[in-house]
Amino acid sequence: MSLEFERLTTVLEEMSQSELKRLQRQDGDLTQAEAKLAQYATNWGAIAACVMLVEAKKPTLRLARPLDERDPLDAAIPVPPCPPQATLIAVDGSQILPDRHAAFLYYLLNVGGIVYYHGNGEPPTEFSRPMLHFREDDLFANGQLVDGTIVGARRDLAEVEMLADMAWECRHESHPLLAIMDQRLLYWPASAVPNQERNDIVAGWLKAMTKVRDSGGLMAGYIDRSRRGAVLALLSLLQPQQTDFHAMLEHQEQWGNLTDADLFDRLLAPGERSRVFVDLSNDNDHYRQHDAANEICFFYLNAARVDARISAKSIVRVDIPRWVADDEEAVAAVHALLYDQCQILGHYPYVITRADEKVVVGRQDQEEFNNWIALKMQELGIEAEVSAKQGGKGFGRAGKTRHELR
Repeated sequence: MSLEFERLTTVLEEMSQSELKRLQRQDGDLTQAEAKLAQYATNWGAIAACVMLVEAKKPTLRLARPLDERDPLDAAIPVPPCPPQATLIAVDGSQILPDRHAAFLYYLLNVGGIVYYHGNGEPPTEFSRPMLHFREDDLFANGQLVDGTIVGARRDLAEVEMLADMAWECRHESHPLLAIMDQRLLYWPASAVPNQERNDIVAGWLKAMTKVRDSGGLMAGYIDRSRRGAVLALLSLLQPQQTDFHAMLEHQEQWGNLTDADLFDRLLAPGERSRVFVDLSNDNDHYRQHDAANEICFFYLNAARVDARISAKSIVRVDIPRWVADDEEAVAAVHALLYDQCQILGHYPYVITRADEKVVVGRQDQEEFNNWIALKMQELGIEAEVSAKQGGKGFGRAGKTRHELR
């Protein structure tokens, strides 16, 4: 065994004590935040004044605002009845990254998912599409071999495009059609992605969202363990007198690393959701300016089963486009269908789990694919040569067995 656990005993004790203190501080901060949420639950004037000040003085500050004045900030909305029938589509993806030590340079995307027919007993339909990229234009960006960040962004675009294509194929359904992403809908590639490609990916993402809308479908992004704190950011700035922005910042509440999910974990029972909020950010401004119907809104959902024996945090964020958020029946359908899906396997939608199973590419898949490539190359007299580093790793690990503590 290469890891000497006994050398970590002291620091592990320090880690445990630090976590205990953090949880105690968090409990106090959450009590303050919950009280403020109740205090301003329907104070729409104070909320509007705060948002206007932020947008005028510091538009880069990210926070949330309520979509409308129908529900109070601390609303806990029970799960409505499910539509009798619905069609749900979920897409996921995986990849093999380019390896400069391998015999041949390439990367592979595998994108696919399932169509699930809620309420009619028909078995799900599976689909997938592997995509091999080996040309220099695909493999290099700004003279450097593309890395996981760039390949991941391309995979994300391929996922949403396939989701839109499948929604379009199902556009004649007479009952609700829900297209689900296993991530946020307010998508913006990381800064490591070259500028032009980043812009192209965002444009492609928005085009795919519009295609889902044109299909007559609903759309949702399901985000487990969200670290977003946009609602808390709004609460932290709310004050009785809000006329001076700098004074507002000076008296801003400091709640450390709390997340919205921490707050709504105190408010929502299993199946309940929060009210709908709008994400206020430069990225969402871009989405809205491109197409107002694609502005991203969100709510929080307690995805836990009512009969769950183990108490665990199950608050998820659900992103929805404005065209869904403005329709109360559409929001209710998204709420009910997602929660119904979470009852099948636990607190995670069945369709997303099945989509992941369909597309995952494991180490054995990669090894078999590399062997297949080598055979095809040999047919043309091309020999496969790995780097000395890769060859040394393969020799050094040969015959080794991984042992696990029990």
